[in-house]
Amino acid sequence: MTTLAERAATLAGSPPPQQFPAAPAYAPEPEVAEAPRTYAKPEQIPVWEAWNRLMQDVTYISKSRQVTTGPAKYAFRGIEDVVQAFGAAQRRHGIIVGPTKVVPTYTTSSSKNGTAMRECTVVVTWTVIGPMGDTMPVQFESAGEASDYSDKSTTKAQSIAERTLLVILGMVPTNDPEPELESAEMVRGDAAVTPRGYLAEITNPMTPKERFRQIYNELGQHRLTDTLVEHGGEQVPLGKLFLRTAEARWPKTPQQPATADPTQPPAMPDHTDHLPGIFDEHCPACFASAEIDRRAAAS
Repeated sequence: MTTLAERAATLAGSPPPQQFPAAPAYAPEPEVAEAPRTYAKPEQIPVWEAWNRLMQDVTYISKSRQVTTGPAKYAFRGIEDVVQAFGAAQRRHGIIVGPTKVVPTYTTSSSKNGTAMRECTVVVTWTVIGPMGDTMPVQFESAGEASDYSDKSTTKAQSIAERTLLVILGMVPTNDPEPELESAEMVRGDAAVTPRGYLAEITNPMTPKERFRQIYNELGQHRLTDTLVEHGGEQVPLGKLFLRTAEARWPKTPQQPATADPTQPPAMPDHTDHLPGIFDEHCPACFASAEIDRRAAAS
């Protein structure tokens, strides 16, 4: 049985039209380059000498990216730019730079539009391994800070910490203005009082004991002891976190109990787990003081 088009073509003396198969509904998979059968073996030299050669290869990374929005406009090196430059040199010289410890700290904030954001400050400890399997005699630390509306703040902060380490350890020129040239025009104002700032100081292992004493008074002065902050995946009052951190770093020496004198009234218990001037019904000293006031009022 022939179609109408085939019979018309036969009467006209021309061949019937050709039938073409329909195009596939899927795109062909891209070709994947095969891995080389042999790999270049880096020269077997100590790690410090391999890193010295890497520094001779990576002498400059341009600031090709621009920030054009917001009050400040500036040029910067992208994380990908730094990783690509150092990654190629690390492969060439057989150097591995890997994290061995990651300590994140989280806080919450909001944008100017009121959208909730999660901020992460991370301190990363790095180990540099050479082509012979030896490591640098010291480990290196770098910090990164980032915020995100979703779940990317930790990844961003670690990437910034990696970029900071490579630029500093590789002695890559920054081409930034000298700080001394700008300090004469700088006007120092009072630091903003924020829970995030106190959280960073409290959790920083380098904060000295003298500064902790100041923070103790400032938390009560600014009424921030009950302000919730996020630390270690939990919401905790800032005052409680302060006391917990201070006790862990500078534990109190247990005192020997003195012999009780029957002629003297019993000693008041110590206040625990809260700042002075704040009543806590679970504190033995606050409870005892309230009981004394109640008896005095009843007598």
